[in-house]
Amino acid sequence: MYYGSGLVWSPAKPFVVFIIWGAMQTCFAAACLLKLRYERHLRAALQEKSDAEATERTAETAPEIRYHDYFENLTEMIAMLSAEGKYLYVNSAWQRYFGRDSASARKLESFASAFPLAIRSQAAAIFERALVGEHIEQVHLRVEDSAGRIREMEASLFGLREAGHPRAVRCILRDVTLRNQRERRLAMQLGIGQVVQEASTEDSLARILSALGSHLSFDLVQLWRADSGYQVLRYGSMWMAADCVFPSTLAKSSIVEFAPGEGLPGQVWVQGTSIWVEDIHDDIRFNAREGPKSDGLVTCWGVPVRVGNQVIAVIEFFSRRRMPAEVEIMATVETVCASVGQFLGRSIQEKRVTELNRQKESILNTVADGILGTDQHGRVTFANPAAARMLGTTPNALTGRFVHAIVHEDVYGSPTACASHCYIRRGLFAKDGAQGQDIFYRPDGTSFPVEFTLTPMQVHGSITGTVLNFRDVSQRQALDRMKDEFISTVSHELRTPLTSIRGSLGLLSTGLLGEVNDKAANLLRIGVNNSDRLVRLINDILDLERMQSGRAPLSFRPCALSEL
Repeated sequence: MYYGSGLVWSPAKPFVVFIIWGAMQTCFAAACLLKLRYERHLRAALQEKSDAEATERTAETAPEIRYHDYFENLTEMIAMLSAEGKYLYVNSAWQRYFGRDSASARKLESFASAFPLAIRSQAAAIFERALVGEHIEQVHLRVEDSAGRIREMEASLFGLREAGHPRAVRCILRDVTLRNQRERRLAMQLGIGQVVQEASTEDSLARILSALGSHLSFDLVQLWRADSGYQVLRYGSMWMAADCVFPSTLAKSSIVEFAPGEGLPGQVWVQGTSIWVEDIHDDIRFNAREGPKSDGLVTCWGVPVRVGNQVIAVIEFFSRRRMPAEVEIMATVETVCASVGQFLGRSIQEKRVTELNRQKESILNTVADGILGTDQHGRVTFANPAAARMLGTTPNALTGRFVHAIVHEDVYGSPTACASHCYIRRGLFAKDGAQGQDIFYRPDGTSFPVEFTLTPMQVHGSITGTVLNFRDVSQRQALDRMKDEFISTVSHELRTPLTSIRGSLGLLSTGLLGEVNDKAANLLRIGVNNSDRLVRLINDILDLERMQSGRAPLSFRPCALSEL
């Protein structure tokens, strides 16, 4: 206790002070926490309001820009456009493809302004369709890129609407040039392969050229065929697009020839490799060819057509557009041309075979001998006009019948009636064939003598058929009879009186009947000599006849040529 101060010390006072101080600290901490929480809520509200305003601003300008990073990494060309057709956003792929940055794209007047003049109307039309709510899917467009190359694209447009009104249009462009090229190459290979398989004549060559030109987007395709005999390339065939007319090229191609190494076709022929000329107006190989230049053609490409290692033709492709060389297309077409070469080679061989068959048929139709071709069973498969004429029928009536039935059976009435002595029946199935003389019969019952030859046709030792060659020997036999009659006449009508004449002249010349003067003796000597010569001539004729008939044996011995 402090006396005189009015203060009285109590042990409970420090505790009360501590309590009061602690309460004050707690209140201060609570106030701070409340303040921090309020500030945090205030900042969140402000941020939320700011984000909402930013989102609203983004939605009003370009709803898809919030996907900026995603769009920038796409290979497709993405563009956002306002309802008025103004570009709001273009991604990096679009900028690279069209050669414009974002700033220059936003300055374009309309969606169609980014495209070449030739397709602006098409681009404007699909934008208007998308603006009214139609979903445009994969519309095909041909666009010239920043490098001047023609590219193929698919355009897809989707309109964004708000409260029933158009707000924006999203455009997606995909470069499908490589895909379409692969598809066209595959379609070209399949199409030409099918044409080559179905082709039976050279008339199909125009279909092959049409498939090549249409799939490769060329305007004119020409084929030059190699004439190895004359060492020149000559016009073979041509195809041109339906919307093209090339009067100068068409008029001059049929009369133009190329020597080895002359012009583009001649160089392709000699070198055996493809040659691509991007602009023929700058190439000296076309200085002498005014036709393609005057017709407005620009790019030319020559491809060799081979059979094995031999170039048998050259195909020229022409385009009115300037086209750079594409290695993949060149390799594909060279592969396709190998199939074309097989077709041309087969066509050449078939043409040669057809020509040979025509020549053989012409020979068989003009030969005087009758010729019947049979199968392994003896049925007639071929009959020439001479055989039908001698047998008194037509070639078609003989085809399909048995040979033996034609020449013998119709008369004998039975297939075995002449089996014991029929050379035809035995020779048809003999490996060595047969030949000789026989009597053939006609359907009217008349007959004629023939000399025949049966020759078997063998393949790998097996008989596949027989050729019967026969000749009507009626006239020859008639001549033989005339000869025999002549010899008989010589023998009896000439030899007998000539012998008497010779004997009489001999008696007179010997003087047995009296002496004659010198003049008469000389005449008798001449008569005797001529009579002897006539006798020797008649004897020689008779000797020849005996030798031909086999009645006179022949003795062969060497003789000196001087003795003869």
